[in-house]
Amino acid sequence: MCPTYDEVPGTGCTRREVIGGVGSLFAAGVLSGAPRVAPAAQVGEAVERQPGAMVLYGHRGALMYAPENTLPALELCLIAGCGFEIDFRELRDGEIIALHDGTFDRTTDTQFKNDRVEQRDLAYVKRLDAGAWFHRDFAGVRIPTLDEVCDLVRRRAAGDGIVMLMDIKVLSDNFLCRVKAAFEKTPELFSRALFRVDTVSAAERIKASDRRFSCVKSGNERSLANEVLESPLLAGVWTGSAASVPEMRKAGKSSYLTLFNRPEHAVRFRDLGVTGLITNYPAELKRIAYPPPAERDWNSYMNSESEKDMYRFSGKI
Repeated sequence: MCPTYDEVPGTGCTRREVIGGVGSLFAAGVLSGAPRVAPAAQVGEAVERQPGAMVLYGHRGALMYAPENTLPALELCLIAGCGFEIDFRELRDGEIIALHDGTFDRTTDTQFKNDRVEQRDLAYVKRLDAGAWFHRDFAGVRIPTLDEVCDLVRRRAAGDGIVMLMDIKVLSDNFLCRVKAAFEKTPELFSRALFRVDTVSAAERIKASDRRFSCVKSGNERSLANEVLESPLLAGVWTGSAASVPEMRKAGKSSYLTLFNRPEHAVRFRDLGVTGLITNYPAELKRIAYPPPAERDWNSYMNSESEKDMYRFSGKI
């Protein structure tokens, strides 16, 4: 019998039970789709998504099940056949780490108030516990570096779709140089990731570093659509509205929508032709938007509808 842990809101289950249950579906290949799990991972055969199908991206990884922007949270997304959105920041010594906030206060065990990222080096960061704040199961998890994140993508994701949506907090020459060096180790990574930018000038700077980098722009909906349609440097939009999706599709550009957590949004945006949806619930919405054929395999030996219902996800989050 599992030890008692805190319940995950809205599930009626403990965190350990939820992670174990979702992990079982991942391992069985039930939650499948692109990007597929690499064969080397040996966690189950996954089914490729149909060309043009909307991809789900976990916001800061699978942050409802593992500490945000850590390798466990990112890996859960990849195993589920989803991508992930991730934040990067630069340390004092030039190292690049995955972290959303400008301080370590919220998501680590730092003993210093207002512990600024730009004032610390990697040796210090690797001593911080980035998991215990979330749940004791993750005690000892560290903040990952850019290289560690790229290595995870190499090991866990296959196919040729975009798996990593990069929300960079500080754009510097050092950052671009380090990203380029990390991607060069496996050039396919240039086509597996993209940058979110706020300005066309930022896209110009990124593309000047390497033409293989891809950028999408966020901003005001109407002006955003116009800027993206007019600029050959921008591959698409990153926005909270679906208003420009038809225009982007017609122009052959991408649309990434953020941040949506309701099942009806996943189905609506899928049918609209959205490229990617950023969500706090990638696995749950994937199950709703792209239901697997698993039920035909397991329901034959259930004795009643009530018994079958015990195995079904309700669709409620």
